Amino acid sequence: MRQGSARLDKGLIKLGNFSKAEDKRRYAYVLTGKGLAERAPLIRAFLARKMKEYEALRSEIEAVRQEIAAGETEADQSWKSR
Repeated sequence: MRQGSARLDKGLIKLGNFSKAEDKRRYAYVLTGKGLAERAPLIRAFLARKMKEYEALRSEIEAVRQEIAAGETEADQSWKSR
């Protein structure tokens, strides 16, 4: 059984096809209240994890910028002393 079918069987999603679509494999689904309640904690955990990753990258980028700025200052001083 595919994962989508299991969610449908549990009542977590409602399924409806696009009647005008030539390709009948295209389907739209809508989370039910029960499905949304089950997904919400997963979404919150995902967003919290991504925010931590974002903050870590932002800190790393700032550190690299500071290193570059310090290196440019040293290079300027070295150049001026010639």
